[in-house]
Amino acid sequence: MSVLPEYVLSLSPLHVNSNYSVLLSREIDFVWKSNWSWGKIIYVSNRYGIVLVQTAGIPYWMMLNPSLNSCKYFFRLNIWFTYGFVNIVAYVAGVRTYALCSGKKGIKLLITSMFIVQFMVVISAFVLYEKLTKFAPSPFTGVSCLFTVTTTPRLGQILAYSAPAICEIGLCLISTARIVQLKRQGQSRLVAVVFRDNLVFIAVVTSSILVNVFLAIFVPEDHSVLRSTFTNVTQVVGSVICCRMLLHLRSYLQETEIGGENGHIVLGKVSLTTINFSRNQPPPRTGTIVSLRTEIGSNSTE
Repeated sequence: MSVLPEYVLSLSPLHVNSNYSVLLSREIDFVWKSNWSWGKIIYVSNRYGIVLVQTAGIPYWMMLNPSLNSCKYFFRLNIWFTYGFVNIVAYVAGVRTYALCSGKKGIKLLITSMFIVQFMVVISAFVLYEKLTKFAPSPFTGVSCLFTVTTTPRLGQILAYSAPAICEIGLCLISTARIVQLKRQGQSRLVAVVFRDNLVFIAVVTSSILVNVFLAIFVPEDHSVLRSTFTNVTQVVGSVICCRMLLHLRSYLQETEIGGENGHIVLGKVSLTTINFSRNQPPPRTGTIVSLRTEIGSNSTE
């Protein structure tokens, strides 16, 4: 079966409910029944950290008639959590791409460089955003802090959204190049999994970030309600989709080990530096200290 028909079949109504139940089962298996590892910590931080991010923003969004000083404090708290979470989502996407490429050294260095650049740009945008945002008493009564923001730095917003967009497009290009290699190796099932996830990621997450860039460029600086609302939606969607991409890859590795197809994983904790998708290629070296080294815990029963 070709990649596209297999992807279309997975979107059919007959498979929607079963897909949700399967994803829930995989998540329970990973979060509650697997060994703790760095990969699991990052996954939990990304999957459930969004709840903490949204909770931190509740006072900024929901508290009515607050003082101006309180609004400034809640604004900084909300921005700090928001920009920090952006880096976690990028890290998870990088880990998934790194695992897909069998832990190759060149890919590791490329992804590490991309992540470091994004981190520095996002932190710079955070500083600009915090320092240059201006507040004034709201002309309305019974409204939240959101209506006290009069000016937000356009450059800070463009940097904050452009860096993740460029990084994610780069990760998708790396994954696409890997898809071509896997297709030549006859790994049609893995190609279908990666193709589906990449398509959803580009169509939803990357597109949402590009919309944020568009809003930052063309929407007036004193219209912060629309930008803030769309940013929150992008965060939630990005968190869910990145985690599902990691679960899909982990599930494939487990099924490959059980089914005996082309693939190599280690029972117990599965280190991303030992993943190998082809019998003809020796497993990458383990035990090396790398900045993107992580682990995905498999079932604790060994």
